[in-house]
Amino acid sequence: MKKIIRKETLAKRKTLTTEQVIEKSQKISQTVIEKDFIKTNNTLIYMDFRNEVMTKDLLEYTIKKFGSVLLPRVVGDVLTIHEIFSLEDMVLSDLGILEPKPTNQVAIQRIDLILAPGVAFDDKCYRLGYGGGFYDRLLSNKRKEVPVIALAFETQIIDKVPTEPHDYKMDMIVTEDRIIKPSL
Repeated sequence: MKKIIRKETLAKRKTLTTEQVIEKSQKISQTVIEKDFIKTNNTLIYMDFRNEVMTKDLLEYTIKKFGSVLLPRVVGDVLTIHEIFSLEDMVLSDLGILEPKPTNQVAIQRIDLILAPGVAFDDKCYRLGYGGGFYDRLLSNKRKEVPVIALAFETQIIDKVPTEPHDYKMDMIVTEDRIIKPSL
């Protein structure tokens, strides 16, 4: 079931034009900034790829306001956390994703907020990732009080994400049209 949902949702997201991705991403970034969700440089923000919500504006905003930002880097089957002070502190990975250089690694306990990507979400704020478990492992090791906000396009919101015990519920989802908080 997860594979089917993943395939269908990624196909829908892929139909968004570059202009639509840029416009919708700007709306999402503006909401995150206007609502003042980012309060420190200890914010972990992913670097977008494959028509994900673009995060360059949020990365630049955080660096400009706080001097640095945290980004994940894939190492084996885990995400390590690295601090960058400029977008020039990034390199292209083997997976074709811009990620931080392997310097300035920090402990996961330093994170105060996580802005997370995903494939599909529902109104209970459950997330379906790409299937590698990278974010599930990261989220299971963070401090409990650290909020996780997913950034997604409305096309990624589905009726119900199939869940398993290890799946992590987002605290909130920000789309181009609304903010979704978990329903009971």
